[in-house]
Amino acid sequence: MQLRTELQHEWAVTVERLGGRLGYDLKSSDGPDEVLDLLEAISRAIALEEAGEAVDETLRAELGTLREAAAPFLAGDRR
Repeated sequence: MQLRTELQHEWAVTVERLGGRLGYDLKSSDGPDEVLDLLEAISRAIALEEAGEAVDETLRAELGTLREAAAPFLAGDRR
């Protein structure tokens, strides 16, 4: 049995669905580095928010950069 917050559950479902759409087992670190790096950074941001802390500008900038790098994969333009 797993105990998750609602946000943790939504995150897990999102990663599984995205992995299915892209054809990778993302939760097992199978997939393009660009997508895995973005998911890791999003996970850090979620952890901060769940702890009641703010996501700082450095992490926000990192998320923007990683989102741009992952965009072709997320759009289905690369494999």
